[in-house]
Amino acid sequence: MLKAVRRSILVLAEGLVQALLPEDEPASISAATPAPAPTPAASKDPPDEPEFEIVGATDLPEAERRYLHTKEHDPFPGVPPALLNSAHIEDYMIATAMVFPYQSKRRKSASYAMRVGSEIAFWDPKRPRRELPIRPLAGREAFKLPPNSLVYVQTKELFQLPNYMAVRFNLHIDLVHKGLLLGTGPLVDPGFRGHLMIPLHNMTANTYVIAEDDELIWAEFTKTSLTPEWTARAQNDHEAPGPSADFAPFPKDKSDKGMADYFERALEPHALRSGKRNYPFPANAIPSAVERAQRTAEKAKADAKQSRLDADKASDSANRIKNWGIGTILAVGIALVTLIWVTMQMVQATVGLADTTAERVRTLSGEMAALRRDVANRDASWTRTMLVDYCLVQGNTPEAQAERLKLSGRVAAAEAVATASAIAAGLPNPFPKPLARTAEPAPNGCTVR
Repeated sequence: MLKAVRRSILVLAEGLVQALLPEDEPASISAATPAPAPTPAASKDPPDEPEFEIVGATDLPEAERRYLHTKEHDPFPGVPPALLNSAHIEDYMIATAMVFPYQSKRRKSASYAMRVGSEIAFWDPKRPRRELPIRPLAGREAFKLPPNSLVYVQTKELFQLPNYMAVRFNLHIDLVHKGLLLGTGPLVDPGFRGHLMIPLHNMTANTYVIAEDDELIWAEFTKTSLTPEWTARAQNDHEAPGPSADFAPFPKDKSDKGMADYFERALEPHALRSGKRNYPFPANAIPSAVERAQRTAEKAKADAKQSRLDADKASDSANRIKNWGIGTILAVGIALVTLIWVTMQMVQATVGLADTTAERVRTLSGEMAALRRDVANRDASWTRTMLVDYCLVQGNTPEAQAERLKLSGRVAAAEAVATASAIAAGLPNPFPKPLARTAEPAPNGCTVR
């Protein structure tokens, strides 16, 4: 009975996608070969009936075709805006191909498992930090996640989110129980198309091995509020009026990007401010700090061993003194006084060096604080400079709007960097209110704070 219901759902989904596709491009929902239709009188499935599994698009062109035909038209307008359960996840996966490839068995009650893809990025201390350490994985190849390390992992699945579908995700529970951390924000906006890049932090003392196709994250899908044009194919046009503002689609220049594009976009502002052609690749600072501490501990251990040897020698000398004459004792006494005097001089020199070092540390701390303030002030000035450039673009031509949109994104990025720099330097937020930017020119120009 259950399999008959699943076959009915498949037929309905095929008919819905067929209605959304043009006449010259018939829909195709791939599935394993279904069993013959059961007779109405059958009380249970035949024991030799083959297993039936609904799957999504079988190739990328088909997945892209489904995505483009449903990107702005909801195939299931009767499903209210909410977190999708597993049944609705499958309906939308098949109709819209919002995740490719899709496998029904990877669903949970309200989420879907995404896997490790074919690329990772990991900074190797033996390589220059100015090189992007992106390496491919092939054929279930595994990689090690050392203690105190940071590894960027790309998802195997391709996201093709319609304009009415948002995604939130979190680390797979098995990886959470291993002590790994997910270093990224969990929201993916509607309209995004591409593979996600997931930063993994291993803050434990263990080395873990992860392979391609291992489950990496659990994603949940939330249907957003709808606009009338998204449901026009399935509903009458005489519905309640839509929102007063226009829908802001996902920027096209942020879709279909690879790992190198993400790193270049993230590091470019820092390279411009520092005057460096290539900004160093982000790496975990804990291993180098641990290495320095280990070297200090080893040196202290060696010094303690040498002091123990010196003490043993002094003890042997004292035992021999018992058998010496008065002249020998006086000579030894003079030598000891000389040794003590030299030792005191060395101690005083060491104390002076320690005081000088402490003073230097305090001076460097002050200089670092001043540098942080300078960086924060330069970031704020840089942001205001870019906002002036944004304000100078006037007119309602498509070119002017596109230029304002591009500059608006740069202003937003610079504003975020300036705010972070100010917080790190202990300064007040230079932009307590977000800078006003719109796609239309301001009637009286912009006001730069």
